[in-house]
Amino acid sequence: MYDWIKALHVVSVLLFAGGLVALLVASMALGKRDPAAEDQSNKLRATVRKWDMWVSQPALAGVWVFGLWAGLSGGWFTEPWLQVKLVFVLILSGLHGNLAGRLRRLDLTATQTRSIVPSSIVTATILVSFAIIGVMAVVKPF
Repeated sequence: MYDWIKALHVVSVLLFAGGLVALLVASMALGKRDPAAEDQSNKLRATVRKWDMWVSQPALAGVWVFGLWAGLSGGWFTEPWLQVKLVFVLILSGLHGNLAGRLRRLDLTATQTRSIVPSSIVTATILVSFAIIGVMAVVKPF
């Protein structure tokens, strides 16, 4: 049973990671208002928001449910590597909420100037967080 839990956790992580990157790219692409491309921007925003609602958000729930289930099954919650991993999972979960909110707010401010382009710090945080999570999960360095 544990192998299935772990497999479902990994699938959830992959879907969530793809969705998080899609949110990041969409936020970057749609952050500056371009009246000439408004129709395309609206379509892109609607598509990414739909993907987030139907794929990324359920995948994030799967990451947490299957991850916690695996952690409980393995009795790993006292392990330092898992505690470090959980900190970065919390960071990514928060960034997902932030980026999804930014994209949602674009619908509310369609007539205003858009100035919500994510910084390179957000991009680096996402990449570094996934790298650290991967190392902690596979190598379990401490």
